[in-house]
Amino acid sequence: MASFRNRCGECSYATDWGAESASTDAMLEHYSRAHPDVFPGGVVEFRTGRARREGPGFLTIVGVVVLICLFLAALRDCR
Repeated sequence: MASFRNRCGECSYATDWGAESASTDAMLEHYSRAHPDVFPGGVVEFRTGRARREGPGFLTIVGVVVLICLFLAALRDCR
């Protein structure tokens, strides 16, 4: 399911993420309060699903470090 957020074209106001209709209604209310003589504009943003993670993650890094330590310990025992 997609979430929507509107950003004002006149100032730095942005609606909360939510349904498209709720986001649009919040933006129209903002324009009527903050910019009454300006035609509503701005940018509509949308996102789908969960946010994509970047990088390998903490547990993967810890796992690699543990494997390296085990490997080095095994090499030390072989001498």
